[in-house]
Amino acid sequence: MAQIRNVSGQDLDVPWEDRVVPAGEVLELDERDVWSYTQQEGVWEPADEAAQTEHDNRGLRRPRGGDTREAWVAWVVGTGQAAEDELEDLGRDQIRDLFTPQEG
Repeated sequence: MAQIRNVSGQDLDVPWEDRVVPAGEVLELDERDVWSYTQQEGVWEPADEAAQTEHDNRGLRRPRGGDTREAWVAWVVGTGQAAEDELEDLGRDQIRDLFTPQEG
């Protein structure tokens, strides 16, 4: 479980949780749901380490195949899959192929 804090300055109705979360209070939820809340800047923010980690990781969108090498490096490094110096000799397509899950 992870915790997020209502930072909106007002009480928020969370009907799917069947409750109102007062301003400044914490809502506990499954880690998989953190990003759907915390992407709303100024409304919810991570309140514990689990929520912060999930927010940081999900906030980075995996680049599309044709995106720049820099976008791929930023994503791989930002999600903790490799250090930037480990990627310096690899081209965009190599990075993409190495860090894209294979189907099947």
